[in-house]
Amino acid sequence: MGRRQTTTGKAFEFALADALHGQIGRQQCVLVRDGAYDAASGAFGTMGRSEQKSYRAAAGAAIRHMVLLEPRLTVPGGMSVRIQRDVAGQRGDVRDVLAVQQAADHGEWTVGFSAKNNHEALKHSRLSETIDFGQRWMGVSCSEHYMSQVGQIFGRVHDLMDSGSCTLWSEVAEKHAIYGQILDAFQAELTRLSGADDLVPPRLVQYLLGSHDFYKIIKRDEDRIVRVQGFNLRGDLGRPAPDGTKPRIKVPKLELPTRLREIAKRGSTTLRASLDNGWEVSFRIHNASSKLEASLKFDVQLVGMPQRIYTSDQSWGNGR
Repeated sequence: MGRRQTTTGKAFEFALADALHGQIGRQQCVLVRDGAYDAASGAFGTMGRSEQKSYRAAAGAAIRHMVLLEPRLTVPGGMSVRIQRDVAGQRGDVRDVLAVQQAADHGEWTVGFSAKNNHEALKHSRLSETIDFGQRWMGVSCSEHYMSQVGQIFGRVHDLMDSGSCTLWSEVAEKHAIYGQILDAFQAELTRLSGADDLVPPRLVQYLLGSHDFYKIIKRDEDRIVRVQGFNLRGDLGRPAPDGTKPRIKVPKLELPTRLREIAKRGSTTLRASLDNGWEVSFRIHNASSKLEASLKFDVQLVGMPQRIYTSDQSWGNGR
């Protein structure tokens, strides 16, 4: 992820947290001001006044819609809003902004939001000679053949680094050949894993979407809309409030995939995995750094989703 994209993403996190705090009620809700908040606030502060206005407008439109989906956001008392540290994503939690309510009579309740500014990427998962992606992603170990195969491919990268003949990926003459060979190995191994263990297809989607149900909020400048999507895999979204108030709009629970239908190449750097129940995932391989290193990353996009997924586009118009 580029520096500009990181900054704009943080700025949108701040705008969402601030809008959520205001919607719940500033006297009824605590906005946690910690290091993560400071980083997001600082990113927001680098934006021009017009940009800030658009961020606030988009965030406000999204949060006003959220009260139709999450009635607990209208129940005062014991509520706090906080921005998650980046380390949460490394642990599998893709939510950027949380609303948390503590109450003695009904315990803790949390709803989380993933903030996206003009993009919809999921994880940026890394591949290397030492990473067993099967075990790390899905709890099912890759074969010795796969680990040996990628070890040999990345071994050639080590040779280039050790010789000093290349210090940047752009200097590697066989760069695209390396990409293709890693993609081939990954494609064959994911196909094998899916055929060998029925848990692989559902766990793949669970890994990509994170360890908690959440709402993805996508700000789109070109259309001047903010898209709200509900990833309700476990049934945790849209629960009634303690007083029995039900959501005005119900977010459907989604079915996970049960099998991998096909994984095929789309160009020289991308694989597309088609699964049942409406799921389709794109894996685009790239070097994470311009500096030559013995690892590569996937830019992962969810290009196909179940028809039942809750999606609503809210206009933020001229920033009013």
